This record gives sequence, C-alpha cells and structure tokens, in this order.
Amino acid sequence: ALGLAAACVTATAVIIPLNTPDQESRAPEATSVVLVRQGKMIDRPYGTEVPVALSGLRAGETYHMVTVNADGTRISGGSVRAENGEQFSFRMVTAMDKDTITELMVEDEDGRVVTRVPVRPSPV
Repeated sequence: ALGLAAACVTATAVIIPLNTPDQESRAPEATSVVLVRQGKMIDRPYGTEVPVALSGLRAGETYHMVTVNADGTRISGGSVRAENGEQFSFRMVTAMDKDTITELMVEDEDGRVVTRVPVRPSPV
C-alpha cells in the first residue's frame, strides 16, 4: 500500500507541471473572423474584383482569400496581413469569372478555413 501511495504522489508531481498557467497563456486565443461582401462584384478582363470587409484577424498574421465555384475549384483572391483585429475594407482580386463564384473563403497561414461566405447568383 505504501508503494502505491508513493507511485500516486510521483504521478501527480509529473502531471501538475504540465498544466502551469504559463503554458496556458501561450495557447492560441480564439478569434472570430468575419468576412462581409460589400456591394456588387465587378467584372474585369482578368477576372473579378470583389469588394469585402474583413475583421477579427490576429495582428501580424497573413490570411489568404479564396474564391470557390460550384465544382469546388478554388482560385486565389490574394492575401492580407492583419495590422489589428479591426474591420477594414479592400477588394479581393481573382481570376475566377464573376458568374461562377459560389463562395468566398478566408484561410489562415496553415491553410485552415477561418470563415466562408456563400455567394448567391447574380439576378439576370
């Protein structure tokens, strides 16, 4: 019984340092990235400009803008580097034709999708 008690104390001593407050403070903080389309998409000879507003980004991080069509084809819409988490407006520029875009996405530096917005077909 004494050996079992000593083993439990040793196991506890090993587990406690793994959950220190210092390590918890290094955990990534959760942010809510918001992408909003602002106005109509604009046809260009090279593709499409999409006016958008983006907020909730982590300062100093780079994010990749992506357009998606109904077949799931993804085409870059450029990238942005966040100065802060405040909202800012800009124009995504993509080679995808305006009438084929079904979704706008934002990916983080690791390629994980952090937000997506469906795009409805333009009225005729």
